[in-house]
Amino acid sequence: MTLARTFLLVVEYDGTNYFGFQRQEGTERVDVSAGPPPKKKAHQASTNMSVSGRAARRAGAPPITIQDQLEMALVRLTGNNLAQLRVRGAGRTDKGVHATGQVVAFDYHPQQSEDDADGNNGDKKRRKDKQAQQHQDTSLFQGASRSEELWKIRRAINSRLPKDIAVRSCRLLPPPQPGGRPFEARHDVQSKRYTYRLRFHRKKVILIAGDEGLNMQVISPICQSGPHTLRHAHDPSNIWICPWALDQELIQKVCHLLQGQHDFSSFVVKCDRRSRDNNIDLKRFSVSFKDAVNIEDDDGADKNDMVNSDDIPCKATFTLETGGFRRQMVRRLIGFVVDVARGQCSLDNIDEILKGSDEAALQVNAAPACGLCLSKVEY
Repeated sequence: MTLARTFLLVVEYDGTNYFGFQRQEGTERVDVSAGPPPKKKAHQASTNMSVSGRAARRAGAPPITIQDQLEMALVRLTGNNLAQLRVRGAGRTDKGVHATGQVVAFDYHPQQSEDDADGNNGDKKRRKDKQAQQHQDTSLFQGASRSEELWKIRRAINSRLPKDIAVRSCRLLPPPQPGGRPFEARHDVQSKRYTYRLRFHRKKVILIAGDEGLNMQVISPICQSGPHTLRHAHDPSNIWICPWALDQELIQKVCHLLQGQHDFSSFVVKCDRRSRDNNIDLKRFSVSFKDAVNIEDDDGADKNDMVNSDDIPCKATFTLETGGFRRQMVRRLIGFVVDVARGQCSLDNIDEILKGSDEAALQVNAAPACGLCLSKVEY
């Protein structure tokens, strides 16, 4: 009996059109009982598009996930079934969340020869076709013992994926030690890093003439203009266009206060609030800012002269890192930072919120999924 070989992939994806990473109940499984599905022609594979969640619902189809797409690609490539492949990811990202560093493991089982599987009286044509497929798969995966050949597996998987999912790297894991357990992409994680990007107007106070010649401080009208003075026609799908003006200093202050060891029960979904220990050491919660005016045409023409100097929007990139995030925890942390920075919630409430009560959790709102990205997983 030939032992399975475990491969480790680093996968990136645009999660806009998917119902998260993990296959959901009711999603269609790939049936390979009659052998791998026929290959698509080259031009079909290159233009393969994902089915959007909205289109899937209209058609009554099951929700499509990242894991579904990876499994279909691997079944077509290897001829293994889902039970053999055991595709597992490091993080179960939610609907609409992106990744640049998702880690996915799968097992490859070399196919039995036709004589062993079907005996000598099997159908000759089917035996011939299957042997040809076995030869192709075997030569591809046997070459994986040499690191310089792993790009071929990456290319083969990517050619079977839609354009919004891509394998960045591939490597073969050593077999487990005698008596040891196999590698598990999710349970062996030591640390995960998420980033969150948003674009916003800086909160700006101006002076206007009031009654009796007294000057009054008011918020600049541009700060109340909503998202339509921030968006561009070629905006990427992985940034939140924040509709409120934010206090940049408050953003930094809240991130600093939330970094470290705290009870984050108020920042997790209700079903996890009592069933899990949410006392977590948030090792990193940092933010960087950049003026969001670097917009160029394809010909390199600078559009910065179209932006008024006093109306320059800002792009914030948050980085959060710890060993164990809970469901929606990152989005709720960002949502709380935004609510404080826009004046919706007082910074004085942070001690109460960190007590983790259900009442405190009502003050916490989740930021949209579009700005969130799983950027790195460490083992």
